[in-house]
Formats: sequence, C-alpha cells, structure tokens
Amino acid sequence: MPMVETGCGAVTPDEFANAYERDFAGTVRILCAYGVRRRSDADELAQAAWARGWERCASVMDPRRLTQWVNAIAINMFRNMRRGGRRYEELGEIPCAPQMFTASCVRQMLEKCDRMDRRLLESFYIFGNSLEEIAVSCKTPPGAMRVRLCRARKRVRDLSVV
Repeated sequence: MPMVETGCGAVTPDEFANAYERDFAGTVRILCAYGVRRRSDADELAQAAWARGWERCASVMDPRRLTQWVNAIAINMFRNMRRGGRRYEELGEIPCAPQMFTASCVRQMLEKCDRMDRRLLESFYIFGNSLEEIAVSCKTPPGAMRVRLCRARKRVRDLSVV
C-alpha cells in the first residue's frame, strides 16, 4: 500500500481511517474524563483533534502510536481552550453584509497589508485563483492556505475599521 503523498510518515491513509473509525469514540470519552461538560463539545473537539492529526501526521512514524498522539492533541486543545486560549471554530465564509468598495479604496486597504497578505488577497479576490491553486503554487496544504486567507481577511477588516 502506498504512503500518503500529503506528508504522512509511516501511516497510510487506510491506517489513519481505521484508527479514526475505531478510536474516535475513545477520544470523546477521554475528553469527557478530562472535564469537557457537554458531549457535543467533546465530539467537536475530538473531530478537530483528528483533523489536526491528519494535517500533521508526517510526525508519526509508528502507526501503533497514532491514537495516543491524537488523544494528546485533543487534551492539549481542551487545556488551551480552558485557559482562555483560542476557540476552535470552522473556517467557513464569514457572514457579513456585502460592502461596495471603489478601486482606490481597495488599493489603499491592500497597501496597508503586509506583503504576504496582499499577495494572497490579490491572488484569491482579484485574479480569481482557487485556494487549491494558490496552495499548490505556494507548496502549502490547502487547509493552511484557508487559515492564512481567513487571518488576512480579519487583518484587513481590522485595518479598515480604523
């Protein structure tokens, strides 16, 4: 069976899928034991941990330790959340009323951005490239590119409020 081209070390996609199906409920139980109060929150946190595990599975060289590693990710995510750290949420489109900007207004906002944000925003919004195309050209996973775009949009919103 071939190795995953997305960067997994010694873990094949089938091994990861089997571990997910077999051990997802165990991850939820561990989170509940650590203090997650609602089952829905534990499910959501476990899902986020398994997704992060898939994105970073290149660091797992022993498939037998995959579930233990993902459970550690889940526990760390819960601890960060409890400390008041970042809230983990889906990175979808940000619901807001559409705004009309003139070309000069857009140019001014882009000039305030740092170089990387400006290139990403121009590539996505002005040149119409998809996130997948941008990710390939930057040699970055699409998930990471989605996070970067979300953060760049937030920074532009913060700049435009001033």
